[in-house]
Amino acid sequence: MNCMCKTLSLLLLLGFVNQSLSQSLSSSEVLACENLRQLGNLTITSAQIRDNDQSDQPYCYIRGIISPPIHFHAQLPLPRNWNGRFLQWGDGGKDGDLDYANHRVAEGYAVTNSNTGHDNGVEPGASFAFNNRQAEIDFGYRAVHLTVMAGKLLVNEYYDRGPDYSYFEGCSQGGRQGLMEASAIQMISMVLLLEHPPLPIRH
Repeated sequence: MNCMCKTLSLLLLLGFVNQSLSQSLSSSEVLACENLRQLGNLTITSAQIRDNDQSDQPYCYIRGIISPPIHFHAQLPLPRNWNGRFLQWGDGGKDGDLDYANHRVAEGYAVTNSNTGHDNGVEPGASFAFNNRQAEIDFGYRAVHLTVMAGKLLVNEYYDRGPDYSYFEGCSQGGRQGLMEASAIQMISMVLLLEHPPLPIRH
């Protein structure tokens, strides 16, 4: 009985916490996030407020598609919590899924990431690239670059200005992606935080 009471108390507490988070948002903050679905230059499939397990502050979560195979998402702190910085989150291995950076969002970064143009659940390993040159290109550099561009469009729309600083953070495959993206933008507007990038790199 004691255990049941403790469990019930915990559930009630969690309910109150979630309720307080939703109550802390104004209707204009909710609408500002949801209205990103109407952004004309991107195909946005979802825009909603989400809780962050690394913070007591919710954020605006976006999912979208760039060309049919490239799926991406964005984690945007509420405008009052944004630190003015944009971060592209790097991937690992062959990727094929969407990776989260909740801890960076908690620090105020607007974060984007993509599946690099394939679904690892459907095409595991490197099978996605078999006899598929476009998939190789998307994985090699195109998906990351287009995701960065999409992320900056979202940042401009949501915060009504561009980022003060842009970053790329990644390890291994993510390190390679960062170097490729740096070459694509001529290393003039992004700070790289890279570990163990696999080399050599062929464009």
